[in-house]
Amino acid sequence: ARFTDCKPLNNNGVNEQLKTNLIVKIINGNLSIQNGDLLSLKNVTIFDVTGKTVFNSALQPVVHQIVDLNFIRNTGIYFYSINIGSNEIKGKLFIQP
Repeated sequence: ARFTDCKPLNNNGVNEQLKTNLIVKIINGNLSIQNGDLLSLKNVTIFDVTGKTVFNSALQPVVHQIVDLNFIRNTGIYFYSINIGSNEIKGKLFIQP
């Protein structure tokens, strides 16, 4: 499968949403989370288009984390949510054949 880079749902970059150095993007089939401000990241959840949770994992307050997305076998649109304290970053993933 081919993964297309993420774009936040409101068309603002992650930095504009929370005024942070948090960068979320797709690199080689992985969700790359760069946490320059060492925010208290709680977890990342990935949902399919029906709203079903296909992945949920705790995150650590480290500078760089990788979430392997190669377990997603079906093409289509997926959504991610990253919980940061009382805030949430949301975006889309496009998985193509």
